[in-house]
Amino acid sequence: VISDVQWQIGVFSVFVAWMNLIMFLRKFPKIGVYIVMFTKVLITFLQISVILLIFLVAFALSFNMILDRFTAFHPIPHSVMKIFVMMTGELEYDNYFVDNTLFYPEASNALFICFVIIVPIIFMNLLV
Repeated sequence: VISDVQWQIGVFSVFVAWMNLIMFLRKFPKIGVYIVMFTKVLITFLQISVILLIFLVAFALSFNMILDRFTAFHPIPHSVMKIFVMMTGELEYDNYFVDNTLFYPEASNALFICFVIIVPIIFMNLLV
């Protein structure tokens, strides 16, 4: 019987094995160009990830405080994951800001506008 730890290590081992195959495929001219581009984008992302992490925590804690009645934002770990997903472009404005009575609608909308300007617009342009 495989324990939970062994299963989780196996999951990451399979992922690393496939990433190793992708790095091996760099040597082929037709595919290698795209793999090199992927690596450069990944390096750029890792360079700005510290700043991105600071913004992630800042917005996660702020949304956690102002939208705590929603289960997606109430425990702080859920709020961090929700903001991380929102950073990819899944903003879901209708689910949280339309047809819902917010405790502080002006502050909630102002925070959301700041989030939309800073994260999807500015950070996505930094990655390009």
